[in-house]
Amino acid sequence: MVSTLKKLILIISFICVLPIYAAQGYSYQIRVEQFNHVQLPCTATAISRYTFLTAAHCLEFLDLTNDIYIHVSDKRLAVESIYIPMEYYEASTLYGQSEGIEAMTAAHRQAARFDIAIINFKRLLPRSFRRVNLILNRTKEGSAVSITSGGIKRDLNLHNLDNEVYLVKGNNMDDPLTVSGDSGGPLFLRDTKSQIGVLRGSSATDTESASIYTPIYLHQR
Repeated sequence: MVSTLKKLILIISFICVLPIYAAQGYSYQIRVEQFNHVQLPCTATAISRYTFLTAAHCLEFLDLTNDIYIHVSDKRLAVESIYIPMEYYEASTLYGQSEGIEAMTAAHRQAARFDIAIINFKRLLPRSFRRVNLILNRTKEGSAVSITSGGIKRDLNLHNLDNEVYLVKGNNMDDPLTVSGDSGGPLFLRDTKSQIGVLRGSSATDTESASIYTPIYLHQR
């Protein structure tokens, strides 16, 4: 069994701290700016000429009534609006209040049902930004998928948790799948630009490292 400390480190390691660029050429490192302060990086995908998809926890502390900018590549893009599911805030609060590894793991994975955000920009994105396709139906257990770990593409197989959240596993506890800065990054069907999930972060099992993703199909509104 993995030690309590090691499990805890894996659970909280989704916080963004390292710069990442490009997952299969279809995701981008972003930094959020507000009040002249530029935050630590996350990852996002372009889903239309006006829109990025990322994780809610990359944006949850913003004041949505004041100007927000997104830095990506050498661009500084003005934000028109941000959408985060209301359920995310309640789930995130419960996660923050949870105590003990089992309770934290359960709350972390429950929050992953809603850890998704849409960023709408005031102007069209440059044509050089490559857009992904979104898969709006549940992907089957065992499906071939691809993730990016620290900018390196990895091919894995998909697991479906009981609460519908997607999970991918590493080879063992010393094989972390995602690193800080990957948050908000895509889970793709293997060898495609078809995105099925958004990274919440690491979430250990008893025998392997693992990362969990918010399924996009849960949010087709």
